Amino acid sequence: MKTEWTLKEMSNWTRIDSEVKIPAIQRGLVWKPHQVELLWDSILRQFPIGAFTLSHLHTEGTDIYNLIDGQQRWNAVALGYGTFSHEDCILWFDLKPDDKVWGSSKTTRKYIIRATTKAHPWGYKANDDCTTLNTAQKRAALQEFGVNTGNEYEGTISLTETYPIESGLPIPLCWMIVAGEEHGEDKDGFAKCIMDKIEENKTSRKFKLKQVDEINDGLIVKYYEAFKRLSHYKVPTINILQETIENESEDKGEAGALSDIEILFNRIGTGGTPITQSELMYSAVKAYWPELTEENDRLATLYMPPHTLISLAFQLVLSTTGKGLERAPSVAKIRKLAGDDGVRKAINELYCTDGKGSIMSHILVTVDHWLTNYDKIPKVLRTTIARKSPEVYLLLMIFAKWKEEGQIDPILKEEALFRATAYYLHWMVGDKFGVANSIYKAVANNPLNEWRTIIKRVLLVSCVKGTIIPLLSPEAFRSLFIIEGDKNWRPDGNGRGSMPWWPLWETVSYNEEMLLYAQREYMCKRFPNYDPARQDLWEDKNRPWDFDHIIPQDWIHRQRSWRQAYTDYCKAWKDNNGNMAAIPFWVNRAKSNEANWEEYKENPTGLLADDDISDFDELFNAMLNSDAKQAKCFAEKTFTRMCKIYKEVYALLEPVDFRVGGITFIEKGGTKNRNERMTAIRDILVKEGFTAGIYYLYDNIEYPQNDIDDWTREWMSCGCITENNYYAAFTMVLYQDGSIGDQIEIGLRRLPQTAERSGKVTEGQLQKLRRYETYELYEDNNSWWHICKEISINTDNDIIINELKELAKFASKELQ
Repeated sequence: MKTEWTLKEMSNWTRIDSEVKIPAIQRGLVWKPHQVELLWDSILRQFPIGAFTLSHLHTEGTDIYNLIDGQQRWNAVALGYGTFSHEDCILWFDLKPDDKVWGSSKTTRKYIIRATTKAHPWGYKANDDCTTLNTAQKRAALQEFGVNTGNEYEGTISLTETYPIESGLPIPLCWMIVAGEEHGEDKDGFAKCIMDKIEENKTSRKFKLKQVDEINDGLIVKYYEAFKRLSHYKVPTINILQETIENESEDKGEAGALSDIEILFNRIGTGGTPITQSELMYSAVKAYWPELTEENDRLATLYMPPHTLISLAFQLVLSTTGKGLERAPSVAKIRKLAGDDGVRKAINELYCTDGKGSIMSHILVTVDHWLTNYDKIPKVLRTTIARKSPEVYLLLMIFAKWKEEGQIDPILKEEALFRATAYYLHWMVGDKFGVANSIYKAVANNPLNEWRTIIKRVLLVSCVKGTIIPLLSPEAFRSLFIIEGDKNWRPDGNGRGSMPWWPLWETVSYNEEMLLYAQREYMCKRFPNYDPARQDLWEDKNRPWDFDHIIPQDWIHRQRSWRQAYTDYCKAWKDNNGNMAAIPFWVNRAKSNEANWEEYKENPTGLLADDDISDFDELFNAMLNSDAKQAKCFAEKTFTRMCKIYKEVYALLEPVDFRVGGITFIEKGGTKNRNERMTAIRDILVKEGFTAGIYYLYDNIEYPQNDIDDWTREWMSCGCITENNYYAAFTMVLYQDGSIGDQIEIGLRRLPQTAERSGKVTEGQLQKLRRYETYELYEDNNSWWHICKEISINTDNDIIINELKELAKFASKELQ
């Protein structure tokens, strides 16, 4: 059993015939650049870098190892040796670092190793933290490299065209390593090896070198001793028998207790990058299911973090239409499942690769097509759903699996339904898991052509819990406001901020993902190479866009010490999506606070630009917050663009809008019963000549029932409104479990759409009210009822109708 390894041996662990197997996810830069650079500084200084942990299996005379801990350190070592292709990362050795930057008083480093990555092909700033370059520095770097692209996300910048811009004389680290190993006893040979590679590179152009003519033997041999010693540098390993890991897969009796191997994973994770519970779970999977990791990690680089993907895979296998969606597995669950032959077979079949790829790869491609509409929607939205709403992604994975198995064969119309369902759950639903679970169980075993109605009905019924935001038609959305020019006017003024549609307005106003969706054509055109699923590449990369204030925010807050007449009026619209656009950060920062709308003029459709965008420099200026005409025009233009954004969003979500299409309650229960009962009583009252209506309570205000989801509100009332402004009504309560309270309140009460009981009952009226001895009389201590009593939910409708009629007649005649 081997207990220590040379760096050269470790760099070869990726070879097919290697004794040690490496998870594929570590192939690329996973650590932060400064961590990689400092690790190599430690190695060159002969500092220990800690032991690696391997599982060991001796079989048929052969030792086989799996790397369990130390993957990121190994990754850094392999990058230095150039084990991987230079597509994603290159490590450089600076032969002539600037002493003004890297002096001993400014860094702890002795050897200056620099990284260039696909996300940062120009490298990082010359400091120990490897902070990113600003826009001007990136532009200058591209000019120095002679790379003809103003936007690194449109064109592809090969790392063979660049070098770390903030460096002296950088050459590939792997050249220095090779020279040290091949010429460890020959200083001159060491220098000649490097100079030969420089000469060869003039023809091969494998690397782009900086000021190559300044490199000489004297600069190179300064580092001979450090690289000479590398061949003798050894890293210790801690070996765990594979049988120990396999034995730990047995159930320990305590479902929540950690096994010994899981405790080990936890402890070895505390010394380096902190390990999350989901990562710990994945460590357990790699221990109990090592055969899954390579395919899982390969797919993860395309879609989402590997621990998220493996969790979804187990949820996919374990979900059944009987019990519903499976929750994300815990470490204890993974351990228990390791001994389940049925689960092992199912999960292995999911990841088994053949000439056509694994079933899992087919499922992920299908989901990707649905969520991106075949690359017409920015991939950032797909990845956001996978990371922030994994239960939604799981639902689509199940649909995709059914498609793979031939259970469903969706056409474009049904794919649009799947897409609408996913984005609606992601944006508009609080209890995502609960609603996704209900949809899963409801559509199973039903014809695909019935799914639209089924999904709408599930969403409607789920409104009972109050965590769903209903949609409005684009026309209704546009009618929410009539912009006024009064400086005190606000979108949420006059009670609008407490109206039932306000959560929709707030969501569409400030949800940046909706803005990105509305700009989808522009985003896909401007940033075709940006895919945040590549977490190893983009983790420390600023997104390629900034959210630009179309009307500059400093025009509203130019004088921060005091307010202009329309500062607050404009501030209400400043950060609204209607005044925001995602444009390239280099364009936005060049635009700054100037009256510059060239990007909008050049891309009017993609950026949903105002029809008058060409005249903005005449319509608006820095005096916006003190000019009544400008301020009102700004609010109107912002609202108009908001309506454009919402129109795009609604077109996406329309297939699941349960307010259209005649959706009704079909299951017996509280909501359906209350609907039928109140509607029947109201219709009879109207038929007999009373002014009657049905109202629901929202934020302590009552509104007339208009939409089907209004029936899912907790409190609803039905009754007669008299000419002298009394409301003879009965009230029914609906609980979140869908059941109706067993008592009905009935009496005379405040008018709907008022915040409190209006008027005051006189002493004489009180005497008359007391004739209703079965009612409780409220004088001032109840903001709802004048008189009220409770009756059984089983009371006959005719009795309720007669009570309401008598109360209404009494109020009309006696309570003047």
